[in-house]
Amino acid sequence: MNQRLITAADSGGVIAIDHRGNIATPFNTEGMYRATRKGGDPAQVMIWSDL
Repeated sequence: MNQRLITAADSGGVIAIDHRGNIATPFNTEGMYRATRKGGDPAQVMIWSDL
């Protein structure tokens, strides 16, 4: 995902979920606000490269 943004000479990010419920939040900027939540787990709110 990041390689596509680099190839396009652009910046940004993606929040992706696969068919098994795995979550990926790749980005190629200095920071990206994002949040995820799975099932009954607490929400994860992230900025920068927090995980």
